[in-house]
Amino acid sequence: MDNISVKKGNLSLVFCSLLWSTGGLFIKLIDWHPMVICGIRGAIAAAVIYLVLTKLGYKGLAIDKRCLFSAFFLGITCTLFVISNKMTTAANAIMLQSANPIFVIAFGAIFKKEKTSRRDIITAALVLFGVALFFFEQLSFSGLVGNMVALLSAVTIASAFMFTCEAKNLHESISGVVLGHAFSAVLSLPFFFIYPPSFSIQSVGAILFLGVFQLGIAYALFAVGASVCTPLAVSLLGMLEPVFNPIWVAIFLHEIPGTTALIGSVIVMATLTCWCILNSKTEKA
Repeated sequence: MDNISVKKGNLSLVFCSLLWSTGGLFIKLIDWHPMVICGIRGAIAAAVIYLVLTKLGYKGLAIDKRCLFSAFFLGITCTLFVISNKMTTAANAIMLQSANPIFVIAFGAIFKKEKTSRRDIITAALVLFGVALFFFEQLSFSGLVGNMVALLSAVTIASAFMFTCEAKNLHESISGVVLGHAFSAVLSLPFFFIYPPSFSIQSVGAILFLGVFQLGIAYALFAVGASVCTPLAVSLLGMLEPVFNPIWVAIFLHEIPGTTALIGSVIVMATLTCWCILNSKTEKA
C-alpha cells in the first residue's frame, strides 16, 4: 500500500467508479426479484472483499459498534439501490442516490453540532431542486415509488458514510464493507424460497459480474485509491459513477431518461462538483 503512487491511486478510483457505474445495466439484465439479485450479489461481494482483506495481511474482521452500524446502513443501501433500479430508470436511481452529501451535511449539523455554512444551505437547496425535477417524469405509481426508494438510499448511504469515516483504520473500514454485503445477503435469504430464480447464461453471467467486479473488485480499488489520494480526488472521481451509469443503460438497453430528469441530473452534478471544489479551497486556506 505504501508503494502506490498518486497516479496509480487516481487510476484505481477511475476504474472503481466505472465498475460501480455498471450496476444499473447488469441489474436490468437479470429477470429475478430485486431481493434475490441483492442477496446473491451481496454474498459474492462479501466473499471477494474478505479475500482481499486477507491478502492485505489482516486476520479476521475488526468488529465494533461503528463497524456494525456502517454495515447495517450499507446493507440497506445495497438492497434499496437494486429495488429502485427495477422500479425506475437507472439514471434516476443513481442520480437520486447521488444527493447523499446533502444528508451528510444535515446529519453533521444535527448529531455532531457541526456549523452549517451559507454555502452548504445553498448547495442543499439547489440539489433538492434538481432532485425534485426527477419526479415530474415518473408519474406512474411504480416510477414514483422507485424514485422514493432511490432517494431513501441516499439517506442510508449517507448514514453509512458517517459511521465509516469514524473507523479507526483500514482494517475496520473494510470489515464494515464485508459485513454490510453479508447483511444484505442474509436480509434477502427468505426471498430465495418465495421467488426462486430461474438460471440462464445471461442471468448467471450478470450476477457474477455484479458480485465479483461491480462490488467486490470495485471496493478493493476504492480502498487503494483512498489510501493515497486527496478527499477532493476521491469525491470528484467518484462522480464518474452517476455520469456513466445511465450511459451504459442508454447504449445497451436504449433506456433514455426524460428531459426534466436530464436537467435535474446536470443541476445535481454541477452543484456537488462546485461544492467539493470550493470546500477544498477553503480547507487549504
